[in-house]
Amino acid sequence: MKPETVIVITKGACFTIIGFTAPIAAGITQYGADEWPTKMTWTAMGIAAVAGGATQLLSFLSGSYTEYAKGRKMDNGTTPPPTP
Repeated sequence: MKPETVIVITKGACFTIIGFTAPIAAGITQYGADEWPTKMTWTAMGIAAVAGGATQLLSFLSGSYTEYAKGRKMDNGTTPPPTP
């Protein structure tokens, strides 16, 4: 696998993981050590996590991945030859 491909996959994973975990972390930090979130709170945090992850993935796909895909195509629509 080419380094550019690994970088794009890693960047996409980071975008999505951050967008998914940040709402959960923000929701849990509102509780103390002796408290536990209610089922409704967990549901809201789950919905926020999915929405956050999807938003970040959409952002990544419309920006970084688009540039990556453009770089892999030549003017005539073929993929460029591999670099040595």
